[in-house]
Amino acid sequence: MEHDLMAFNAEWLAIVGELIDRKYERLTATGTVVEWTSTSAMVLFDGSSLAVPVKALRGVQAAVNHRVGLMKFGVDWTIVGSFSPPPAEDRQVFETSGTWVKPAGARQVLVEVQGGGGGGGGAQAAAAGAHSNGSGGGGGAYAMRLFLAENLPDEVPVVRGAGGAGGVGANNGANGGTSSFGTTAGGGTVYVSAGGGYGGLLAGSSSASFGREGGAGGDAFGGTPGPDLSVVGSAGGNAFGGGNLGTGGPGGSSRLGGGGAGTSSVNSPTSLAGNPGRDYGGGGGGALTTSGGGAATGGPGARGVVIVTTRF
Repeated sequence: MEHDLMAFNAEWLAIVGELIDRKYERLTATGTVVEWTSTSAMVLFDGSSLAVPVKALRGVQAAVNHRVGLMKFGVDWTIVGSFSPPPAEDRQVFETSGTWVKPAGARQVLVEVQGGGGGGGGAQAAAAGAHSNGSGGGGGAYAMRLFLAENLPDEVPVVRGAGGAGGVGANNGANGGTSSFGTTAGGGTVYVSAGGGYGGLLAGSSSASFGREGGAGGDAFGGTPGPDLSVVGSAGGNAFGGGNLGTGGPGGSSRLGGGGAGTSSVNSPTSLAGNPGRDYGGGGGGALTTSGGGAATGGPGARGVVIVTTRF
């Protein structure tokens, strides 16, 4: 008797389920969200050119451009699941100065600023039996800060620090420029900044053994209230020499770029320009001349960069 009752109940439930399916026409579909608010949604169904209003089950989250699954209950289409997440990040790389515009729906903004590399020191014309060389430029400083998007204005000026020029002949290399997110121009605010590396130094022509220290790495940081992470650039390499032989110092590295290679000689006369720093923020290498070689120019420092990553 109990077995018959159980069989009857199972059969009855199957019949009821079939009747419900027939009554409510449980159809399924997929589509793409074209409008999403806290109270309404519009979906472009696959195979259709017309977006229609739909409902969503409680707890289901979606966004514009989401792929969603839908089920029809009676006359209403309802989103029952989302299987395509919204874009997680928007990353903008500023290799030139410009303006950052806050994307819609931004929640967090991660800003990285890399200062420009210092230029390598130059080398003057070397007398017979003598040498002249330049030390390497320092790598630019790096800073990073995470902001809540609500604490930033809709537009922020971005300044990309230039790489320092290499020293021409008997001149030191130039310092790299500061990169910043925000500027004080017009009464504005600097949110985070990182300074450039210092230029490499010239070592004058001489037959005696001597050297010259490399340019210091960038060590200037700014912003309100300051970076979450700051990294000083590496110093450029020293220049050395004796008699008619010598070496030009390598450029210092930055967090985002390597320094230019150094120069060296094993015969004379020699006139070697310094090697350029590498993106982003690497210092330029020093120049070298030996025993009758003409003046040479130090390698230029690499440009800085500002990278802004927005999280939604």
